[in-house]
Amino acid sequence: LNTVLKDIKTVTSLANGPFDNLETINRNFKKKALEHNGKRVRVDFEFDLSDIKNIRKATGFTINDIVVALFAGACRNYCEKMKDPILGKSETIKMTGLAPFAEPRGMRPGKIQNKMVFVHFAFPIAYKTIKERLQAAHEEFDHLKRSIQVPLLSFITETGTKLGLEAALTAENTKIWHRTSWVFSNVPGPQERMVVFGKEMVSFKPFYCNVLHQAIFFSYAGRMSLGLVLDTESIAKPKLLVECFKQELEDAKKMASLESKEQ
Repeated sequence: LNTVLKDIKTVTSLANGPFDNLETINRNFKKKALEHNGKRVRVDFEFDLSDIKNIRKATGFTINDIVVALFAGACRNYCEKMKDPILGKSETIKMTGLAPFAEPRGMRPGKIQNKMVFVHFAFPIAYKTIKERLQAAHEEFDHLKRSIQVPLLSFITETGTKLGLEAALTAENTKIWHRTSWVFSNVPGPQERMVVFGKEMVSFKPFYCNVLHQAIFFSYAGRMSLGLVLDTESIAKPKLLVECFKQELEDAKKMASLESKEQ
């Protein structure tokens, strides 16, 4: 019961909760309102899906746990290199995201089948080691998958829409997005190469230009891509962030290799 009550409080207080506080990632806390400033750049990195699967085998964590933890570590390293002001203070560093959670839905021929809500979550960026970040990412998403937050968010959205409260819902969601740094997706794609218009598709790299930073992990035919669309007013060196992710992945692969030898 206490967990359910805590989840209800979390969902209903997000719009008036604290802002993310890493200035070199997200400067929205300095703005009175959320806005799309038009300053966007697209960067990406592609790597072998087997790298993530090997880490999964060595550690026991899910692929989603791993990419969340690695991305958090990359952002932490980026902030350290950029000498983010908050790192020198006693205040706990905070970076959050919105992740789409799909809901069960019945088959309706000829109708769009998507039914999802965006769930607010905390990246494990405050932790200093890969192992700590993996454990924290696992605990965060394991709880969200089992919690009342997804059905509660769906209920609020559906009920508010039926009551004609779209404007109120939009205002509340905008306040939540204002306090958040990332829209974050991890999507498993086709395991085999596809043929489109008679040509074999050798790579699939989705991007989306959003009002927040957008990060999309997408697997396709044995490869995984990280596609980023970044607000350069906040993240001044996008390529450095990609390099930080590459290094985080290499560090995780080394850790997994050591874990495998010890088993």
